[in-house]
Amino acid sequence: MQGIPPQIKATLKNKLLLLSSLIRVPTKEHSATPIILWPAQRDYIENHTNADLILKSRQLGITTIVTADYFLDTILTPYTTTFSIAQDDATAMSVVMGKYKSYYETMPEAINIGGVLIKVKPDVGNYSDHLISFEELDGRPLKSRIRVGTAGSIKIARGETVHRFHGTEVALWPEGTAEFIMGALEGAMPATGRRVLESTAFGASGFWFELWERAKRGEAGYKTHLYPWWKDDNARLAPNSKDAIQLGLSNLEPTEQEAQLMLKHGLDIDQIRFYRAKQIRIGKIYPQELASDDVTCFLVSGSHVFDLNSITWYAEHIREPLTDKDGVLKWLPPLAGETYIVGADASEGTSEDSDYCAAVVLNVKTLEHCATLHGRFAPREFAHRLASLAKTYNDAMIAAERIAVGGTIVTLLEDYGYSNLYVGDDGKTGWYPSRVTKPLMIDELKTLVDNRLLKSYDRLLISELRNYSELKRGDTLVMRASTGHDDMVAAAGIAAFCRFAAEDGGATAKIIRYGW
Repeated sequence: MQGIPPQIKATLKNKLLLLSSLIRVPTKEHSATPIILWPAQRDYIENHTNADLILKSRQLGITTIVTADYFLDTILTPYTTTFSIAQDDATAMSVVMGKYKSYYETMPEAINIGGVLIKVKPDVGNYSDHLISFEELDGRPLKSRIRVGTAGSIKIARGETVHRFHGTEVALWPEGTAEFIMGALEGAMPATGRRVLESTAFGASGFWFELWERAKRGEAGYKTHLYPWWKDDNARLAPNSKDAIQLGLSNLEPTEQEAQLMLKHGLDIDQIRFYRAKQIRIGKIYPQELASDDVTCFLVSGSHVFDLNSITWYAEHIREPLTDKDGVLKWLPPLAGETYIVGADASEGTSEDSDYCAAVVLNVKTLEHCATLHGRFAPREFAHRLASLAKTYNDAMIAAERIAVGGTIVTLLEDYGYSNLYVGDDGKTGWYPSRVTKPLMIDELKTLVDNRLLKSYDRLLISELRNYSELKRGDTLVMRASTGHDDMVAAAGIAAFCRFAAEDGGATAKIIRYGW
């Protein structure tokens, strides 16, 4: 805060007060009024960090609050450089730069703090479509600036320092630009800098989806903020409104999913009526535009393997684990007398480009998904963690693939002396994924998921189930995750398929179930 009058320093510590004092937003009557924060906007101000990802529904005022926040930092902190990047020139100029200019043009010249009139509106130099430079504040040098551009055109020069960075609708940035921009940004940002990336979902692939998923796994260094559609106070529709009458929604009976939303999030029938009306008008992409969670909003290409209504039901039941330590997430502790199986999918390599190792602990009788082991581990470490996890769950049977690195895992487990290992119907230790057994494994998991028999609260698994698709490759139909990650699906499927052996006290595989 160097160069700022002492009287204003205390006010600078209260961003909510500063926003209401300095920021004006346009009204429908073509005037400007002090900003009144909506729920999502207030949550952002109160809970932001130096690195934030915001997954949003539309019309929540997220771009408004981020630009207002950064505008205040820029005009009140000398030598601050702020970058805002949008997906296209029209958005950059009319929306983003339009907001910055509106804040400046409608802000007061001065505010009264403790009986003293303090000048807060700086003098500008450059005031173009792409750059605003703030030269002085009350006779003291400011030398701060705001740059606005598009993902395909803006450049961060070598040696340039960026203190505030804002990317909007990142999912729509041209392919390849996000990686380049973020790489340049990290080299230009000091430790005290802040970056915010915000976007609607726009598909279960690409930079934005992968970054969000990595952040949820704790690998990207960003805090995630999900702002669903009901964070909009205006997301309501009265039964006697024209829209409700026209769409036949005056007497609305909530669906199972809608009833679950009402129960979990405290929604009322007018909010559900709004939600239903938007579904009718938007069509199939409504989960993307009206995000309810961070699983179903990412739409998937190809034909879904698992029933989407069931996946939506599972998404509403996602919850944080009781413990999360060293790659092991536990939702349910081991119970005396219960039988468990651990399905394991191994991967080779520990680099960021390698696949993940995954294991799912399943209660054989109740079909409760009790724990998950997930991460990038070397084979020896993964085998050791598997044995330790299985031992915790009553010396559970371990069913691991026996091909490629999976075969190494099986050998290591045997070397460790862990004896409760799955044996296939060919008499060999480990599960073999052949052209016959893999479809049967997926079909077994599909039966449990589609009928909601599997009890899982794990976002990692539910997200992969959502993205698991049937895709055509030439004349061949293949099943895989649209993101390239299906380790959790494989681990859960192996546990589901091989659980009959654990149920029978270590007998070999049985596949005569559900009409097989």
